[in-house]
This record gives sequence, structure tokens and C-alpha cells, in this order.
Amino acid sequence: MNKNFLVLFAVVSIAACAVLARPWMQQRQAAQRIEAHRLAALQLSNKEKQRAELSKRRKASAAEIFNGATKVEAFRLFSVHRKKPIGKLGRDPYFSKVSVRDSHFAAHLGAIVLKPKQFSKLCIFEPAVNFRVWKNQQFVDTTICFHCSELYVTRSDPKLRNVPVGAGDFDAERPTLLALTKKAFPNDPNIQSLH
Repeated sequence: MNKNFLVLFAVVSIAACAVLARPWMQQRQAAQRIEAHRLAALQLSNKEKQRAELSKRRKASAAEIFNGATKVEAFRLFSVHRKKPIGKLGRDPYFSKVSVRDSHFAAHLGAIVLKPKQFSKLCIFEPAVNFRVWKNQQFVDTTICFHCSELYVTRSDPKLRNVPVGAGDFDAERPTLLALTKKAFPNDPNIQSLH
């Protein structure tokens, strides 16, 4: 009888400890989950900071090219009359190419296209023009779609093909960017007909 009592006492004691320890274990697990979420948010925050810093460095590098440009080439990437392209710019065919002689053109273009942009449209990007701004052996490409008022800016890199610098819509700058484009192509009726 004494032996049965001790076994029963041990079982009841273990059960009582398990019942009493359960809330403590749940609290501990909840604290571990909270800590894991906090660490994940901290890592995400660090990644966002790294992305923002990388974007800032890329824009600064592109701005340096725009502000110290040695040459600007402009390419018309569409044809109203379905003419045969005269060359390719990356994967895009081009139908007209001009050199821009205005020394302030590149700096003005850079000031517009490197402003922070946002995407707010769902449309098919149909590039109309590309401006390639050179500084010695490096260049920045700005590809512009006047159909949906969006642009992409990439920078050349010897190790990579093209490094994205920025993208987004340019609704607020559309009149200025359209005027710059028409200035670059003064004798091109396709460009002059854009509005």
C-alpha cells in the first residue's frame, strides 16, 4: 500500500508540475516567436537599408556621368512607316540616331530622369527614344516611353551588362522631357509628331 501511494503521489506530482509549467512554456514559446519575428524584421530592415544605399550609390554614379558627359547619342526606337531598323541598341532596334551637341543637355536630362520615381501604371512599355550619355568609356542609357510616360535608366558596368539605376513614371516632367527629345531630333517628323 505504501508503494502504491508513492507511485500515485509521483504521478500526481508530475501531472501537477506539467499543468503548472504549461503556461510558463507557452509564455516562453511566445517570447521565442516574438524574438524570432524581431530578428527577421531587423534583417529585413538591414536589407532595405542595403538596397537603399546601393540605389543611392548607383544614382550618384549615374549623376556623375550625366554631369560630366563627353558625348550624348539619341536613338529613335520606333517607326511609324515600318522601315527597316538601321541598328540595334541592346535588344531594341533603332530607326534614327543623332548626336546631341548641346553641352547642357546631359545635365538637364540627368536632373529630370534621376529624380525619385514611382510606378503607378499598368501598361505595356513601348520605348520611343533612348538617350545614351557618355563620359569617356562609361555610359548611362535612358529609355523613354511617351505612350505611358515611363522611363528606365541603366548604367554600363564592365563586369555586368547593364546596372539598373532607376525607373518610374515622369508625368510631372513630361512636357520638359518631350521638349528635350524634340530638341535632340529637330529634323525627325516621327519625333516632332509626339505630344
